Amino acid sequence: MAEGEITRRSLVAGGFASVVATRFAFDSTSSAGAAGVDGDILVGWFARADGARSAVVAVPRRGQTAVTLDPDAFVTHGTEGVVDSLERFVPGEEVVVRGVTSGREVAAFEFQSVYTSATGTIVEGEDSLFLVAVSGQRVHVPVEVVQRRAPSGIRTGVTYFATIWTDPRTGEATALDLDEV
Repeated sequence: MAEGEITRRSLVAGGFASVVATRFAFDSTSSAGAAGVDGDILVGWFARADGARSAVVAVPRRGQTAVTLDPDAFVTHGTEGVVDSLERFVPGEEVVVRGVTSGREVAAFEFQSVYTSATGTIVEGEDSLFLVAVSGQRVHVPVEVVQRRAPSGIRTGVTYFATIWTDPRTGEATALDLDEV
């Protein structure tokens, strides 16, 4: 991973995935460090892919913005993690793009799904585990997450923090990682 690269964890920890930070980003025309090495950060909704390396993102106050990936761009999508194509993204999915803007175009060196967080208690479902957040939201916990993050097992009734991605097609939230609180 390159120095300064945005990761799922840093996105959540840094607040870009929170409603407050997202609203702040929507009200801003660019981020701190906008023209520097860090590039501009735009938050919006994926509109469509125009091939594996280019797409259109709807950004509040900017409108439709064309995005072309830099040859070495870092791209993560949903529960898949690192991907090599913008065709994996779902129309309506909230995304964050970091790159150099010129008018309504962005040369992106990072393109990622927006990840949020939830804290809740683990419960058993019919065929899998769920994290039930204080808000009542049920977050699916895939077997791979249990095996990767807690090889000794996940205990029901225990409170965990999770980074989650919500599929805009189904509304289903899925945990990408778990940390016991």
